[in-house]
Amino acid sequence: MLSLAILICCAIIFYRIGDNDYGRGLPLCVISILVSLASEYLIPLPLISIVIGQIVLFIGVFAYNATRKAPSSEPQFRSLGLPEKHVTRAWMAASIQAGLTLIFEVLAAAGFDAWILLDAAILAALAYGVWKRSRVCALLLLTYSILNEVYLAFQDTAHFSILRLIFIYFYFRGTIQLFREHRPSETSQAIQT
Repeated sequence: MLSLAILICCAIIFYRIGDNDYGRGLPLCVISILVSLASEYLIPLPLISIVIGQIVLFIGVFAYNATRKAPSSEPQFRSLGLPEKHVTRAWMAASIQAGLTLIFEVLAAAGFDAWILLDAAILAALAYGVWKRSRVCALLLLTYSILNEVYLAFQDTAHFSILRLIFIYFYFRGTIQLFREHRPSETSQAIQT
């Protein structure tokens, strides 16, 4: 049942990514479902296989979006009026995640855990870096969150959270936007004589 819930959540996330980036979300949604089914068939671990398949698809979509140029007929940012919103949402999501991590550490009251404080500090530092529009920090934030999600998938005591997947989506969009902003334009190249 949990595998089906993850499959549906990932399909919805990839639908939104496809809708925002290409104007059509259904093809990427179908690809997400097919990747989930194929990875579940090929990898014998029931829940982890879906997560691994979705991470591979996520990396593929990220690589494609980071390298492609938008056609001149396609609006560069179709769904949002201001491209800065992606970066703002990314650093705000990282700040919220760092704050929630600290709050849950205090509310747990099961003792002091330095790893949770380190996690919150890393998230806060990376959020600051994204706020300063650092591509390295944005990519590290995205990678750290994905690796953290994979680590939690292997833990017996960890629970699935759709909020973490939403945060990863914001990190993904912010990272793509920062790489697009720093892409050298064809008009800015020096004229050779």
